[in-house]
Amino acid sequence: MNDLARVVLVGFALVACSSTETGGGTGTAAAGVGSVCDPKATADTCGGGLKCDNGADLPLSYGQCTKACAGDGAAGCGDDAFCIPGGLCVHKCTPSCPSGTKCNFANYCERTVIPHCAGVIPACSTFGVDECTLVGCSYNVSKSTCSGTPTRLCEGQSPRSNCTRLPGCSWVLE
Repeated sequence: MNDLARVVLVGFALVACSSTETGGGTGTAAAGVGSVCDPKATADTCGGGLKCDNGADLPLSYGQCTKACAGDGAAGCGDDAFCIPGGLCVHKCTPSCPSGTKCNFANYCERTVIPHCAGVIPACSTFGVDECTLVGCSYNVSKSTCSGTPTRLCEGQSPRSNCTRLPGCSWVLE
């Protein structure tokens, strides 16, 4: 084989092996289901019909490339992926999880940082009638006062909409 043919053959092999159509990564090339992506990025980091999940409702695949699916099973999700009841394609733990993810109890890969509800609900005395009952305080109609100790906590509130409707709570994405 002459030098020119060897250069062309090596160049072809490098191009063929550098595709990320089904692999991980966060570059501009398409990434597979479960690949780590930046949910705050303005550019499409997933490609190939996938979107970067921002955890807006459920943190099931936050910061990972995914797409909507119907039902429970593998249909339409691709190799090494399946559809969970929440209607999202996720990456199976087998053969392994993409870099930046770990296997969870349900046998799919999730980010090592998961969005959650955090904060502290203020004292009951600061609330009017609507917020008073929302956070679990007691409202005295004749005195128009809210009293007691909030019985609701920010921690454990999900999805995001349940968290952010509580005063003092916010949805923490990182």
